[in-house]
Amino acid sequence: MGVTVQGPVPESDRREYRLFALAPPATPRWEVRPTAPDERRALLAWLQSDARRFGGFVKQLAWSGATSVTQPQGERATVVVPGKTVRDAAAFYEAQRHHVFVRTRTAYAYMGEVPGTPAGYVDIDGSDVPGLVVAEGCDGWCISLWGLKGGLRQVGAFGGH
Repeated sequence: MGVTVQGPVPESDRREYRLFALAPPATPRWEVRPTAPDERRALLAWLQSDARRFGGFVKQLAWSGATSVTQPQGERATVVVPGKTVRDAAAFYEAQRHHVFVRTRTAYAYMGEVPGTPAGYVDIDGSDVPGLVVAEGCDGWCISLWGLKGGLRQVGAFGGH
């Protein structure tokens, strides 16, 4: 069996990565947009309604960078909000944590925190919420893939510190 990879040749001096599969992937069109002010207010109100659970990180959230990810006919939206930045100069590491929420028409669910910045969104399970391709700023090549089905979980890691 042979494999042919088609597409443009990267013209960059930075490392790049690609994911490959032997079966044609599902290719939903993810609509990625800044979260609207009314959506941010609704999410903040929900977080503030449970200060015991969310009070520890609400003040760390960078609302201006919040992103909503949906499919055109999807019932749910994934909301990703930047959180605190973690630095370890001795290990040449710096990454901004991001908090992940799923919103239905009437409610929010907190899925958890990913260790870096989402670099892309992919379909890994056929649901209407995306998998997150997350990049961390380290001295190596730190890419991880996170799924949301059944809760936030790391599906794979590429490279390392």
